[in-house]
Amino acid sequence: MEKVSVVFLSWKRPNNVRQILDSYSQYESIDEVIVWNNNKNIFLNYQHPRVKIVNTNVDFSLSSKFMACSLAVNDTIIMQDDDILVSEQNMLDMTSRLQSGDLITYEGRMITDTGEYSYCDAYRISKVEEDTIVDVTLTRCVCFEKRIVPYVITAHVQLMNSKPIDNGEDIFLGYCIRSRGGKIITIPILDKDGYVTLEEPHKISERPNHIQVRTDMTRFCNEAFKEKIII
Repeated sequence: MEKVSVVFLSWKRPNNVRQILDSYSQYESIDEVIVWNNNKNIFLNYQHPRVKIVNTNVDFSLSSKFMACSLAVNDTIIMQDDDILVSEQNMLDMTSRLQSGDLITYEGRMITDTGEYSYCDAYRISKVEEDTIVDVTLTRCVCFEKRIVPYVITAHVQLMNSKPIDNGEDIFLGYCIRSRGGKIITIPILDKDGYVTLEEPHKISERPNHIQVRTDMTRFCNEAFKEKIII
């Protein structure tokens, strides 16, 4: 059985973190779980040999996900949000479908012809019945190879001068995958009861100008990734 590193970012959902860790620490396929805590006012602690928690005193926002992934010891990474609980059956299905250079997701988006990010159902690709290639992913739960991580971090430095990404890190990751020739593939959820949404306080999608910020990131990536990333 291939071992997997699960990585997720935490900010203000400590109850969710414990619930996730209580489940994932029992999964045989998970070799380690890395939790990156961006909230200096909350100290997370969980005693388990396969759980690693990074408590930081500086909030690097959503770009912290890339730093956390760089700490993984396994070649295959599942990165997810801290408001979702995924069954081991679904994780195994994701890793079995992963091909070199690609990214596997359950929720993706198509970009409009005018380069906008849209929440309209016509552009939302989820709950699919067959594998579907999409333009960008949501990082609710995604699977990819660790070898893409140095490229993502380098691209973040070269294209954004390491500026923290407050929204749209999933769009940025998707463009990194595609610029390397990979595909973003939305797959069916094998175990539908094993994809559970937890409490969702402080949702980024409820922030003002959420769609505009993601549209700005999409348009930025469309232009920025025309440049060659030197790594």
